[in-house]
Amino acid sequence: MFEIIFLAVMTAAFPSADCGERCPCIAPPGGSYLSPAAIAQARRDAYAIFRGHVVRIDTLAQDTSDLASDPTQVPRQFIRTTVIRYTFAVERSWKGPQERQLVVTNYDVDTSCGRHYKNGVSYLIYADKDRQGTEPHNLSTYSCSRVRSGEAEEDFKVLGAGRDLKH
Repeated sequence: MFEIIFLAVMTAAFPSADCGERCPCIAPPGGSYLSPAAIAQARRDAYAIFRGHVVRIDTLAQDTSDLASDPTQVPRQFIRTTVIRYTFAVERSWKGPQERQLVVTNYDVDTSCGRHYKNGVSYLIYADKDRQGTEPHNLSTYSCSRVRSGEAEEDFKVLGAGRDLKH
């Protein structure tokens, strides 16, 4: 019984993977993810905002937890946590460290809307300071972090030009 209740709570707390804009924390109820107000709020909340492309991906840790109430039962694998460090070549910066390369760590639990970045793809990232990391400028993102790939014209209208770091 405990396992069923625990599973229901975890499922409600962490929506299904790759939920993108459907995550409840991305936009307020009745609000729009693309509204200037949502972008301005994301700008205020972020520790760093930059546009860059992934140049390196390192999986730092992977853990599977077993959940069984009785040692005679076959344990069921329930939560898999993955820690991935992404190194970005920064093209433009609006807030936070002004470095040509930044590291973003993603602490992903399979039951959440984790963030996954693809090598070579350019992203606009609103990141938090990585509170678990040891480096001073390491950043992290999670399911509610604002991240845009491809077109982000609405964001650029609110953010302005930013600082060019390609040179």
